[in-house]
Amino acid sequence: MQTLSRHSGINLKEISFQLKLAVSPSGETWRGRWQKNDVVAKILNVREVIPRVTRDFNEEYPRLRIFSHPNVLPVIGCCCHPPSLVVINQYMPFGSLYTVLHEGTGIVVDTAQALKFAIDICRGMAFLHTLDPLIPRLYLSSKHVMIDDDLTARINMADAKFSFQEKGKNVQPSMDVS
Repeated sequence: MQTLSRHSGINLKEISFQLKLAVSPSGETWRGRWQKNDVVAKILNVREVIPRVTRDFNEEYPRLRIFSHPNVLPVIGCCCHPPSLVVINQYMPFGSLYTVLHEGTGIVVDTAQALKFAIDICRGMAFLHTLDPLIPRLYLSSKHVMIDDDLTARINMADAKFSFQEKGKNVQPSMDVS
């Protein structure tokens, strides 16, 4: 398996979309393959990909590429090919904590395992709160915590919202006052 590290722009044509995993108001999530690696690709639901949205996407997604903490699942790259904006991260075979707890994956979550998940999540969140500036629009829920092969809980950075995804946000054009 190739090392999934600091890839930035990924060519959309290089991703093989295989199975739709979820649909939410923020977009569709697909399991796929990229450079012989299992990945998850989140296709963002954006009404219209105007130049400002493309610019905001390109400026904001690099902050989600955090490779320095074992309890944070980084975004490994993105595709910015209007009308498609895609965020890509490593595939986690056990899925989300929600899936483990509610959808019968066969993993026994006894008191010790529940405490380990809780500690992993606390460590990941504590790390994220040391960042300056903080990552805005990261909402913690069991669906945003992924479970690794070794049952390590990891905060999924691909679930952070971009500024242009905020409901009711008024975008004011910048005024040049020269």
